[in-house]
Amino acid sequence: MSGTFNLSILSNFVFYFAVIVDLTPPETGVIIDGVDPEFQDVVYSSEAATISAQWTNYTDPESGIRDHKISVYRKHYTKYVQVLLYR
Repeated sequence: MSGTFNLSILSNFVFYFAVIVDLTPPETGVIIDGVDPEFQDVVYSSEAATISAQWTNYTDPESGIRDHKISVYRKHYTKYVQVLLYR
């Protein structure tokens, strides 16, 4: 199939891209250890291989929060080592 394309029709369109940068931080909520229906922080867990947490009230009125990232660190001598990243 052969043919031609007339580029003059594109002259009727204006392409405009805008970027809005939100410099305000999100409103900080609360994060606690463990999962408790009453939202009480867990002081001790007997589960050696399980990490759990829950959070509430993290918002960003200007842009909205689309996702969260959770990192867990372990102190190894004098430095912290990341052991888990959840996206």
